Amino acid sequence: MLRVCCLWLALTLASAELTGACYCRAGSVVRWCATEMTQRACGERCATELCDDWFWLELRPCWNWGYGG
Repeated sequence: MLRVCCLWLALTLASAELTGACYCRAGSVVRWCATEMTQRACGERCATELCDDWFWLELRPCWNWGYGG
């Protein structure tokens, strides 16, 4: 029974896409961040929003690059 459970867990983790923070950079400034996006969805959104560059950080929330406000 333990082998079946471990196999199920391994297959589930292998097939699931991880989510993370998606950042869009235009010029030299990070314009926006969207949370809970897969890497593929991040790339697609940034392509449609004409980002100069984008990056995706798995399993992380967005960080607002500052404090207050």
